[in-house]
Amino acid sequence: MGSANQNKYVRRATRDLGSKSAAGLIGSIVKLVKSGDDGEREGDINTVHSQFCPIIMSHTVDIPQELKAALRKFRFAKRNAGHAAMVIKINKQKLIMEEVEQFDDISIEDLGEELPGNAPRYVLLSYELSHSDGRKSFPLVLVNWAPTSSEMSLLTLHASAFLDFQSTADVSKVIEVRDGAEGFTKDLIDAKLLMN
Repeated sequence: MGSANQNKYVRRATRDLGSKSAAGLIGSIVKLVKSGDDGEREGDINTVHSQFCPIIMSHTVDIPQELKAALRKFRFAKRNAGHAAMVIKINKQKLIMEEVEQFDDISIEDLGEELPGNAPRYVLLSYELSHSDGRKSFPLVLVNWAPTSSEMSLLTLHASAFLDFQSTADVSKVIEVRDGAEGFTKDLIDAKLLMN
């Protein structure tokens, strides 16, 4: 199925999207694909899932305005010492991002212990970085917390919405953490940030 047809079906199915879930949207597309234009049968449920899910899921998880405002406030807060973090999760039932918690002046090891060992999170981190000349800076870092023991459907949803969240948070530095707290250390972050 060509991209022109994909776009045609997505446009037609999203006309009445409203509060419909991703599953509902996929169901609408299945009906359209099965009937086809002018009675043509163009595919089945497997075709729809393989070709449309990546398109749909990347635009399915909503970032509410109040979270966008909280991200801006966190981003522009003045900090003189220590690390601060804002933890965000995806509510799988509502398909929206939600703030879980904020931490001020927390060590990286303690932050790692606070994060779940079996669920993905986006962590916006204001990191106190000490330079070799004695200067201190506070770069903003996005930690993509995605433990391999997480439920696969959550990891997929988390990965599909990552670029949208990164763009909304307006953060260019990304650190991937797959090993949980053991793989999340000050040395790791220093190495990633100081090599740039």
